[in-house]
Amino acid sequence: YSYPLAVGLLGGSMVVLATGTAGWALGWRAGRMALGEAVRWE
Repeated sequence: YSYPLAVGLLGGSMVVLATGTAGWALGWRAGRMALGEAVRWE
């Protein structure tokens, strides 16, 4: 169990968490925009 490996795993998990959160936020915003368009075109 080496120190660089621990740092790499921690950094990788942080990147995954950050990109996952950003992807969820973008998807939620896109979904709201699509829903708004659908409601407006009703």
